[in-house]
Amino acid sequence: MRKLLLLGALGLVGCATASNGPMQRIRIDSEPQGVSVALKNCGAMATKTVTTPAVAWVSRRSTQCRLVFRKPYYEEAVLRLDRHTSRSMQGYGTTADVILDTSTSLSDIAVLGTVLLVPSLAVDAASGSMFELKPSDVLVRLVPVSQDWRDRKSP
Repeated sequence: MRKLLLLGALGLVGCATASNGPMQRIRIDSEPQGVSVALKNCGAMATKTVTTPAVAWVSRRSTQCRLVFRKPYYEEAVLRLDRHTSRSMQGYGTTADVILDTSTSLSDIAVLGTVLLVPSLAVDAASGSMFELKPSDVLVRLVPVSQDWRDRKSP
C-alpha cells in the first residue's frame, strides 16, 4: 500500500499541469520604454496589448505567438516566441525511473506506466502545460526612424 501511495505521488511530480498551468507569464521591456506592444496569435485568453515595461500572459499551446512593438518615430519591431518542451517534463523521467526500480515484473511496469504516465502526459499535451515559450524575459531596442526626409530641401 505504501508503495502504491509513493507511486501515486510521483505521478503528480510528472504532471506539468500541476506545476505550470496552461498560461505562461512573459516579462516585456523596451528601450525606450513606453512602447505599445500588441500580442498576436498568443491564445484566446492571452493578453492582447501592453505598454512597456509590462507583464503579459500567453498560452503555452501557442505556436505562432508574436510581439509587435510600435512607437511613433521608431521602426516597428516584431519578435516571435518559440515553443519548447518545458523543463518540468523532466518529472516524467523521474517517475519512470521509480517505476522501473520498484517494479518486479514487466506486467507491473506496463500497468503502472499506463495508470500513472499516460493520463498525465495526455492532460499535459491537451492543456499545453508541457510546453514553454522562450524567451520569457524580452528586451527590445527600437531603432529611430531615419530623419533623412527632414534634411531634404523641397525643389
